[in-house]
Formats: sequence, structure tokens, C-alpha cells
Amino acid sequence: MHEIIAMEFKVELLVVSNPPQKFACCIESLGTASSYAEWTYESITKQLALASVVVVLNTLDALSQCKSANRVVRAILAGVHVVPTGTPALDIPARNIGLDDLLGGSRLCLSDKQHAEGALAWAGR
Repeated sequence: MHEIIAMEFKVELLVVSNPPQKFACCIESLGTASSYAEWTYESITKQLALASVVVVLNTLDALSQCKSANRVVRAILAGVHVVPTGTPALDIPARNIGLDDLLGGSRLCLSDKQHAEGALAWAGR
């Protein structure tokens, strides 16, 4: 997905996660603009302030499906458009997030500022 978006928009993929070995193995080799930041409370707060879109991926295995929506909600409250994998915890209005449409949701919020702002309005922004 990132490779397609990078051809259409000037973007950099910032992976905020743990551990860095997964980034080196799976993302760094893509050949598109990308970087890694270790996930800490401080780093995620800083990176959310700089983000245009937050992509929250979920492998949908049994353990991952029961995770809360904290990361999605936190991004929305920071005023950032979110494009997550759908999980039971994301029982919020689908029009406000790019649920299960990583490519389309990213394109929409990067190309249509009015849509992105309107989608965030329900969160009090």
C-alpha cells in the first residue's frame, strides 16, 4: 500500500513500533521514504502532532482482534485521520475512519482536506 501512495503523494512512512527488527526486515527494504521510531508514550505523542494520516494495522489473529481501539481513538483526538484494519473494538461510525480501506482511506484524507476535517469534527476538533 505504501508504495502506491508514495507514487501518488509526497509522503514518508514513519513506523512507530517495537521491535526495530520488524521494520528492518519488512519496511526498510521497500525502497520508499520510510523511517522508524521506537514506540513510547512520548514518541507517539510527538509523531501524532506531525502526521497527516495514521495507519493502524491488525493481523486479525485471535489475540490482536481483542485489542482495544486506544491507538485509533488517540489519533482521532489528536486531530489526525485514521485508516485502521477493522476490529470489533472499532465500533464507531465508519464514515469517520477509513475502515478496512487502507489505500482508499489514505488517498481520500491526503487529497481532500475538507473530508479529512469533516471526518474529525465529530471528535470535537
